[in-house]
Amino acid sequence: RDTATRTGLFSFLTRFGTNGRANSVEAYDSVSGTSLFDFPFVYAGDTLRDLNGYFLLEASGRVRSFVTTDTSAGTMETIRYDYTYDANGYLSKKELFSSLLPLNTPLVRFTYTWAGQNLTAVEGRIVVVGFERMLFKSALEYDPSQTVKNFLPVFPEAAEATLSIMALDLGKKSRNLLKQIKTSTYNDAGMLDETLTTMISDPYFSSDGYLLECTVSGDEPASLPLFVGRNVFRYHCR
Repeated sequence: RDTATRTGLFSFLTRFGTNGRANSVEAYDSVSGTSLFDFPFVYAGDTLRDLNGYFLLEASGRVRSFVTTDTSAGTMETIRYDYTYDANGYLSKKELFSSLLPLNTPLVRFTYTWAGQNLTAVEGRIVVVGFERMLFKSALEYDPSQTVKNFLPVFPEAAEATLSIMALDLGKKSRNLLKQIKTSTYNDAGMLDETLTTMISDPYFSSDGYLLECTVSGDEPASLPLFVGRNVFRYHCR
């Protein structure tokens, strides 16, 4: 919503069935009154298909892989993300594989640091032998006095999961209220390219601990369904 007038600007909605499973996701432009897309999730065995590809799920429903294709360079490239979790159920590593590389040779590896039940850092590196370099760094800060119940999974680099983030199990979520995300990206030489800072403030909670509203300012996080301005959240309870 617009921070000053509280007029609706944009809506990102995931619909759930009575079994608690996500059925579809819709992006809606509230200014023009136009649905940008409304896409159904398709389930088949251990597979969940969304707008951009498909997720492979563990028996528990937790994501183990995501597969998509890219033709932007004029060549059909299959890209696979593999997710690894630690013994406590937190996402610890994500590796990106390309069909243009030898089988099972990762191109990019993301590592995740958790402290106090919160995701505090993400680091992404190109790991191809001879081409190793830093790609991405993100540091996350929290308000330890504020606990959020069943909030969005917050992974600043997870562009592949943005559209479906409310429907996915990516392991345990952070415990406390996010205050700031500082993200740095690096150029082809591994030198710092730019640093973006996003702040989250003015939270409003329900009486039973769900985050209902907050204000996002600074740089808009490109890989998260959070937008600069007043963000309002609604929950499907079961």
